[in-house]
Amino acid sequence: MGRTYEEELQYLDKRDNHWIIRKGFVPNMRTTGLTGLLVSRTPHYSLTKIYNKILKNLRKMPEECAYKRYTSHTINERLAIVQKEKEAEVIEQKIGCGVIEELIVQAESELLLSHRILDTKAWQPLQTNPPPNQWKWPIV
Repeated sequence: MGRTYEEELQYLDKRDNHWIIRKGFVPNMRTTGLTGLLVSRTPHYSLTKIYNKILKNLRKMPEECAYKRYTSHTINERLAIVQKEKEAEVIEQKIGCGVIEELIVQAESELLLSHRILDTKAWQPLQTNPPPNQWKWPIV
């Protein structure tokens, strides 16, 4: 069960320097502990669906595309963990990149990136040569 900040405020009153809790407040409510990030009711389903969509996009890219090689490896590893493990805490520990809801947000961002790379065909050579000193550092 999750509530927004505004919904929580319905159960809290601030008096002087302390809070008064009204009837109806749920003290052991499941939460991610991260403001604005609600608990996912179906994390296995969400991650599996998003990871498979990413892999589908990656299959459309040429084999020599570096993004495809490295991202495919990472997503396949994560998908195997999600399919093997039943407990969200075990998945979080094995992947090591935050709570499962954060993994969902990360996967959604990766899915958007894979769409953009497909749209722009970022693996193709540049249309024009870069300026001569573009990659020199520091610029003098």
